[in-house]
Amino acid sequence: MTVDLRQFRYFIGVAEEGNFTRASGRLKVAQPSLSRQIRQLERELGLQLLIRHPHGVTLSAAGAEFLVNARVAVAAFDEAIGAAQLAAEGKSGRLKVGFLVAAALEFTPLVLQMFRKRFPDVKVEVREFDFNDTSAGLADRATDVAFLRLPHQTSGLDHLVFTEERLVAAMPVDHPLAHSAEVSVAQLLKEPLIAPPGNGAWRDFWMFNDQRGDAPEVVGVEAASFESELQAAAAGHGVSITTEGACRFYNRPDLVFVSIRDAPMSTIALAWRADSLSPPLRQFIAVAKEAIEQQSGST
Repeated sequence: MTVDLRQFRYFIGVAEEGNFTRASGRLKVAQPSLSRQIRQLERELGLQLLIRHPHGVTLSAAGAEFLVNARVAVAAFDEAIGAAQLAAEGKSGRLKVGFLVAAALEFTPLVLQMFRKRFPDVKVEVREFDFNDTSAGLADRATDVAFLRLPHQTSGLDHLVFTEERLVAAMPVDHPLAHSAEVSVAQLLKEPLIAPPGNGAWRDFWMFNDQRGDAPEVVGVEAASFESELQAAAAGHGVSITTEGACRFYNRPDLVFVSIRDAPMSTIALAWRADSLSPPLRQFIAVAKEAIEQQSGST
């Protein structure tokens, strides 16, 4: 049997208009061709779908039943095409977003809100990661894109940098350095520091190992989450090296945040795997770039 969707559309047009001439104008197809297509459809089905009379056509019993299902078939086809187009344009689908605790701060909710408003048909799953996975899920492909801080040890990632932040030292209010206007890295190297778990570039950055020289690490305690890090600092287990953003979002009465004058800057970035650039992810990156421009324009 050779029946195509075009014949379904032609039949629906004729059935709804009740007249080949009007249907021809609506469908923008020559009347002889339209009539030929409907007859070919009836031959293929072995059914009389239309009862023809001098002033038009009416549906046979078989035609009335066929019309119902033909409409369903055409609608399903159109819906499938529309869904495929939305997916290809990144306007539907699924996106798994990770974020490292205390990473992007203002940028995370801004980008997520902008994206959800613009692409409501993309299902966004958001997951928070602690310092045990500084790639925020990208290393094992648990996420498609992540808000994080550099550096990290995961290879094969592309980045979009949001901004840089100065580092500060969080310490108890009764610490000897708590009332200093600012401190130096050299001063902090003499203090026990609260260290992230593991080894590598992330730990080296927050422990000032590139500036340490021969001085050994002095570790107060290790902390895998930002909350536990600040809790340890408040309890006097060591100094927490964190960022200016922590002052805005995690200020607490039992801690003092002191600027570090010669510390490296902390880079806030959006990251994704270079080999997994899906259409929804492309749209997410575009929205993130727009958010950066928006933030730049407001400062």
